[in-house]
Amino acid sequence: MIGDKIRERRQQLNMSQEELALKVGYKSRSTIAKIEKNERDLPQTTATLIAKALGVPISYLMDWDDSSEMVFKDMNRKTEFRAYLKLLGWNVSLSGSGKEEFVGENDDGSPSYIESDVYTFSNGKTTFKLSAQEFEDFIEHIDNEIEYILDVMNKKKQLDK
Repeated sequence: MIGDKIRERRQQLNMSQEELALKVGYKSRSTIAKIEKNERDLPQTTATLIAKALGVPISYLMDWDDSSEMVFKDMNRKTEFRAYLKLLGWNVSLSGSGKEEFVGENDDGSPSYIESDVYTFSNGKTTFKLSAQEFEDFIEHIDNEIEYILDVMNKKKQLDK
């Protein structure tokens, strides 16, 4: 269960419940203790913050990947983010040839290519499409926003002490 995964990863990092609680915005360890005992529901946003604080993809916590040998550093960010969007009710499909298309030459005269894949996002009400590069840029933006939020929360906690 998710609480077991959180406890296991937290202990691997030699992180206390108090430290994890502070990283994700709780004032004390009691909520983390309840989550780890699977006594408390875990909102999606909190699951994302906990995953980020533990340095693991949310798919690991949610047990979406059967691989026990998952290498966290080398995870495919697009796959991870697609899984997160699915959790939020969005369907993400990939279309295109999967091949690169020639778009011109670089300054040094070498050929320049772009990915021809297109990601389509739909939640039943809204549909939009992004190129592979736009999707990568979007993921980067979201990563930066999450880091900023965690930083602000940590600074606020330090001021509250």
